[in-house]
Amino acid sequence: MSVHRSIVKALQRLTGTAATPTGPAHPEPARTSTQEHAGRPLGPPAAAEITSGSELSELAASLNAVTQHVRARAQEQRRVRDMIAAERDLVDSVLEIAGSHILVVILDQDGRVIQFNQACESTTGFSRAEVEGRRISELFLLPAETGPVAAAFGEPGMSPPESALPRSFVCTWLDRAGRHHHIAWSNATVLDRPTGNTYVIATGQDITDRLIAEAELHEARERFRLAFDNAPIGMCLLSLEGRFLQVNRALEGSLDRPEAQLLNLNIADVAHPGDVQAVRHTISTMRAGQSYASHDEVRFLGADDRVAWAQMSVSAVHRDNGELLYYLAQVHDITARRAAEERLAQQALHDPLTGLPNRAALMARLQQELGREHRPGSLTGLLYADLDGFTMVNDSLGQTAGDEVLREVARRLQASIGPSDTVARVGSDEFVVLCREVPGQSHLLDLARRVSDAVSAPIIVGGQRESVISISTGIAFGPSDDLDADRLVRNANIALCQAKAGGRGGCRLYDESLGQYVIDRARIEQALRQGLRDGHFVLQFEPIVDVTTHQVVAVEALVRLNHPQLGLLMPGAFIEIAEDSGLIAPIGAWVLQQACRLLADWRGADVGCGRLGITVNVSARQVARPDLADTVAQALAQSGIPPRCLSLELTESALMEADVSALRMLERIRDMGVRLGIDDFGTGYSSLLYLKRLPVSFIKIDRSFVSGLVPDPTDREIVTAVIRLGRALGLVTIAEGVESPEQLDILKDLDCELAQGYLFGPSTSGAPNVAQPRKILLDHGRRAPGADSAIAPRPGTGLGGQAAR
Repeated sequence: MSVHRSIVKALQRLTGTAATPTGPAHPEPARTSTQEHAGRPLGPPAAAEITSGSELSELAASLNAVTQHVRARAQEQRRVRDMIAAERDLVDSVLEIAGSHILVVILDQDGRVIQFNQACESTTGFSRAEVEGRRISELFLLPAETGPVAAAFGEPGMSPPESALPRSFVCTWLDRAGRHHHIAWSNATVLDRPTGNTYVIATGQDITDRLIAEAELHEARERFRLAFDNAPIGMCLLSLEGRFLQVNRALEGSLDRPEAQLLNLNIADVAHPGDVQAVRHTISTMRAGQSYASHDEVRFLGADDRVAWAQMSVSAVHRDNGELLYYLAQVHDITARRAAEERLAQQALHDPLTGLPNRAALMARLQQELGREHRPGSLTGLLYADLDGFTMVNDSLGQTAGDEVLREVARRLQASIGPSDTVARVGSDEFVVLCREVPGQSHLLDLARRVSDAVSAPIIVGGQRESVISISTGIAFGPSDDLDADRLVRNANIALCQAKAGGRGGCRLYDESLGQYVIDRARIEQALRQGLRDGHFVLQFEPIVDVTTHQVVAVEALVRLNHPQLGLLMPGAFIEIAEDSGLIAPIGAWVLQQACRLLADWRGADVGCGRLGITVNVSARQVARPDLADTVAQALAQSGIPPRCLSLELTESALMEADVSALRMLERIRDMGVRLGIDDFGTGYSSLLYLKRLPVSFIKIDRSFVSGLVPDPTDREIVTAVIRLGRALGLVTIAEGVESPEQLDILKDLDCELAQGYLFGPSTSGAPNVAQPRKILLDHGRRAPGADSAIAPRPGTGLGGQAAR
């Protein structure tokens, strides 16, 4: 009985169904070997005791072996449980370590969620508890993506998981707020062999931001491509060596080369030979680390060697780490702009009619020439030329013909000069020749003669009409210490003025005396302006006497400038300056008004001047003014004298140069009742036929002929011819400059009607003494026959008379 009890106890201990046999103890509930108590596993079963007897020794040994086996199995089970727990802890740790970046979802064989990590919770806004046991298609997938995507998450009925997985794909998940998340998944299956269950492990990454960035990058690249390809200016990408990597259509058009050809070339290969070095320098400086864009104007050659100007801007393109990748070059075709600039420069520096350099270009070249070193003994010469009487060409032949003449003159001038010389047009009919390295004055004098000969040759105008003109020249030389371009041109112009004063086709070299002449002219011009302002002008009167009766019939008003510093200046000292400066008009108007006013005063003062007339000189510049008739009418109206008492004297040149409008104005003055006459007749170039048509009523014989009446028979014949011509044309003749009774006697014998001169007394500043000429002649033994002459007041000499008056 004791033996059976021991076996039972040993079996109980092996199977874990009985308590230990020693010591009193409270009974414990039975438990299996796989159970744990309070988290602690059962210990190994104890070995059975052998009480006595040999019959039980074998049974005890067997039981001890079984006990050892059971103990080993228990230890193995504990090790497996520990490993499973560790693996479970590892999986949980991995799921949590993935954090907010890697989404991890584990799904069972029915496609239901059994694991859902923190990254999934953050992305979707759902907690693990909310999604466990539910399928992905129910929670997150778009309807359009459910079919092809649900199988990848192990959902049955879509497609066998084994054929669908492993798989990498991108799909869209909707979060709790309805926002779309683009997630890249890598899904695979795991087979649990003991149970035969299949699980899906899905790992994903939210690539929404990356896709947005990629889309933006793609859009930016597309915008760049469109802007690059369709840019109106040439653009290209260049390698670090300057080879073309990419070109746009505008650059192809500018260089007239196809893209395939350009991609095989370096940018220096298409540069103009004169700009190759500049292009290479730009590339090398950019490669050396220049941080700012370069800007250059360079020339490129097209396929047909056509030169294209371009504004080239080159910028370096770097990686984020500063590595140089390539260059972006913008090639703006400025060929049209350069051509326009050249045209503007041509227009700014050249005369549009003749194509010659203008004054600005001349001054720049002259200043440059004066500033450079010259060979010993060499000079810079300037020839200032002016066409004589060119205004007549325009007036008679028209502006178009005048332009044709100017172009021909310009061509002839260019043909007359040396290869290093320059011809410029500086005025309407003024030209300047700049000569470099002139050996001496004789060189420019020879040039002036060649120019004069070339220009004076007949010019065919309009294919049939012939025009002959002459040219006057002034010559100046440089350089010197105090000579600049302005002064050299001024000196040449001064010499030209002196040359023209000597007649047509003249030539004059500048010297210091001419410079003083200009200074004197400037001083006189200033005195004229001051005289008008401060009342320094005065009138003197010279009597005009009837040759037969010796009666004073009129006086000639002679203007004088009584300047405080310069003294009393005669007309010969300032009339030309007044005409050149434009002051002759206000001076002439003052003389006319003052003469008429004084005559009115004399006639009303009963001093024997009741029948007296007055003559006033009128210059060619006044005749050319359209307001002369109005000025005369105003003077008559203000003074109240009868128009027949006023006579105007004009020179032959003024009448011959008068155009149609000027002649009509003179006819208007004559129609007022004012007499018109020609002063210094015989010294000009009047045509007899033209003289017949002029609205004049008297002519004055120049004093140069009167002075030779006694000693020179030729002068006597000239005076006789003029008197006879006057009578034939119905004109009164007046001899001026009569200084002796013998001259007066001859004039009387020749039937000259009126005379004036020092024989009849000096000019006076007040009312004339009408009896003085008779008294003087009586003193000379000359008695006038009869009573006062009935000859009406006759005109006399003019404003432009000799300074000796």
